[in-house]
Amino acid sequence: MQTSIDLRQKHSGKSSLDLTFDGRHNVNFEGVCNNAEVRPETNYHLSAWVRTQTLTTDQGVRLRLHWYSDSHHVASVETRDARGTQPWTLIELPWTAGKDIREVRVCVVRVASGKLDSQIQGSAWVDDVALIPDAAGNPRP
Repeated sequence: MQTSIDLRQKHSGKSSLDLTFDGRHNVNFEGVCNNAEVRPETNYHLSAWVRTQTLTTDQGVRLRLHWYSDSHHVASVETRDARGTQPWTLIELPWTAGKDIREVRVCVVRVASGKLDSQIQGSAWVDDVALIPDAAGNPRP
């Protein structure tokens, strides 16, 4: 598997993240991440634009949001995955920060398939990743 910045494929701006899979491995990937500060008890919207080209297997590329709960236990949620051949497609997920959550980690991931002989092949491009408060960022009632 190879990651790079692609100046030719982009949803907006000047570039996108390019993930290329060689078809020889059942990759469990979580190598591109960013930390973000969040406000406790606030509703957020996690999103990204993803384009895929002949991306094989039953597990494609998605976003994962991690945070630590009160007990210092790691919790996470994921968007749906993108696979096959798709034009730029929005993947998104609503999320609400808990009362003590102040920092999260957003990662581009590919979960290894549980199927035998499920080597992933093809490419995915990820652009415009965002984690923004809903509406005016008002805390939930």
